Amino acid sequence: GCDDGVGCTDDSCNETTDSCDNVANNANCADDGLFCNGSEYCDPVTDCSSAGNCFGQSCDEVNDVCVPLTCDNDGVCETGEDCDSCPADCIGGSTTGAVCGNGVCEAGDGEDCASCPADCNGLQNRQPSNRFCCGDGDGQNPVSCGDSRCSAGGLTCTDTPQPQIDYCCGDLTCEGPEDSSSCEIDCGPLPPTVTMHVGDLDATSAPAPRNRWSATVTVTVHDDGEPHASVVGATVTGSWSAGATGSGSCTTTGAGQCSIAKGNIRGNSPSATFSVTDVTLGPGDIYDVGANHDPDVDSDGTSITVLQP
Repeated sequence: GCDDGVGCTDDSCNETTDSCDNVANNANCADDGLFCNGSEYCDPVTDCSSAGNCFGQSCDEVNDVCVPLTCDNDGVCETGEDCDSCPADCIGGSTTGAVCGNGVCEAGDGEDCASCPADCNGLQNRQPSNRFCCGDGDGQNPVSCGDSRCSAGGLTCTDTPQPQIDYCCGDLTCEGPEDSSSCEIDCGPLPPTVTMHVGDLDATSAPAPRNRWSATVTVTVHDDGEPHASVVGATVTGSWSAGATGSGSCTTTGAGQCSIAKGNIRGNSPSATFSVTDVTLGPGDIYDVGANHDPDVDSDGTSITVLQP
């Protein structure tokens, strides 16, 4: 048969020349509705493609217009600017290998818990038998991505090297190291700033073997709206004192709550105090410690005393 495997060509058999005719037909290419990539056409080799629009200019997909490239050197990449026409305002370049802070432990490109603890799980300051380090082999007791601990806490771990990514702020594609802070025109604005505080501390205790006991504090985090709304995904950190030592952290769930426990408290300690030291959410979000409160009046919203059961 004369089918060339290219969907946009009209294929027929030419009896006169004893050959196949495979004729490109632009009508076989549906319009994708995008202005900036130009009209669709039939490429007899690669199938339907688009020629692009606004050559030598920036393209505004929202308003379907071409915008002459400018550069005002104000430190912000704006419509009409990109990394080529205005490198002072618009970041650009190529990335290969790991990007620390993207939530992926890229062991295939050299990341591990020592070089990028933000992406690669690990414990390096516990008892030697409990230590581990996800990644490419550094740290104490290194483990590969196949270890289940490397994907805990919502992180991803991969041994596959990452491909090169070319990025150019101003091309309307958010990629590579671009984010809302460095390239709002491609990645969109930062989410609204959240101001939050502790809205409740509740404590429970339970006996434990060998004249010991345990304490648990449940923390509720609110925003500053009226009425207050629960804050999901906030990381609460705090410390124990006056009967117990150490620190702990937890992340709030759908009710804006999470719990921090302390075990193995000595029986000669009639109580233990837990104090919230910080609440974090995202870049720019604010923890207003002065607004901490507790409707139960069993704490001041920042510290609570847990009594031995």
